[in-house]
Amino acid sequence: MNYLGYSLEPGRFETKSLEKYLNVTEQIVDVETLLNMAKDSSDEPIIIIASDLPRYRDIFDQSSRKIILIHLSDEAYDVRRCDLYLHPQLSLIVRNNEVFPFTFLLKHATKWLYWVLKWAISYWIKEQSFAKNLGTVKHILLSRRYLLRQMRMVLLLQKTKAQVISFPLNETNFYIDGQTDEVVPQSILVSFAGTTHSDERSIASQTAKELGYSHGYSGEWGPGGKGSLSPQAYVRLLKQSQFALCPNGHVNQDCFRFYEIICAGSLPIIPKSTPYQPFGYYQAIYDVDPRLVVTTFHVEEVKKQIDAIPVNDREQILNRLRISVAQKNEKAKIAISKYFSQHV
Repeated sequence: MNYLGYSLEPGRFETKSLEKYLNVTEQIVDVETLLNMAKDSSDEPIIIIASDLPRYRDIFDQSSRKIILIHLSDEAYDVRRCDLYLHPQLSLIVRNNEVFPFTFLLKHATKWLYWVLKWAISYWIKEQSFAKNLGTVKHILLSRRYLLRQMRMVLLLQKTKAQVISFPLNETNFYIDGQTDEVVPQSILVSFAGTTHSDERSIASQTAKELGYSHGYSGEWGPGGKGSLSPQAYVRLLKQSQFALCPNGHVNQDCFRFYEIICAGSLPIIPKSTPYQPFGYYQAIYDVDPRLVVTTFHVEEVKKQIDAIPVNDREQILNRLRISVAQKNEKAKIAISKYFSQHV
């Protein structure tokens, strides 16, 4: 069955991947139109596809209908922007990232001072670099900051009366639009394509340039972005790559790039821990081979990890990753389908 979802925000990257879970057609409307629909006396829930939740506050507050919220958001850490999760009219929350168990978060968050001191001292001695050491402390403090926000999010979700279903971020519309049936040889050992707005991404770009190919740039990512590859060129680059560097995204645990690399048949090299993906986010959720994990994207470590993976093992590692992602997708699809069959 096909459902109709309403949004105030055109042009987001995630909407096409929703087809993996739900046959929903997105219709862009203005605030007044959505308000009128929400005030309708219909017993059927209204489906809202949202990213920036504060824009929908009046609609939630004035709605006389139950609301199914599909929350596609890069702000999932920010509890203040997600307080509408507690709204009495909300019956279902479908979120685009996983939330770690509270006990897991608590275990690590309470050790923040110990780890700050330990890592700071070890880096200070090893690197003898004041600048690098400050960067390390900043990284650790940011990790704890987002970890505490994540703990608050877990508590928030425990308080809501709505059912909560999480699903993997999957590929962007940008990637899906660039897909073709073209078969290309994997002639590039390591690649990176994306903005270089952070130190981590700048290092990844430089490493890919030394080991394979890099398309790092400082402009906007995506369609029409200054310096961005076209969708077709981006997909082709990933298909040509044996490995692709996968730094974290923008203030989100989950990252489109991780899924796009796997979809293209390449292997993602992922960071062990970042401020936005603390304590092995992907390793906790998927069947990630430890040889795909690095502490930094410096060329020496990336090359060491790649050299540790025999060519004959790569297809098996990729298949395990694809299976674990597919299982996560299927689990979300079953949960969403069950809810819709019972309530819509």
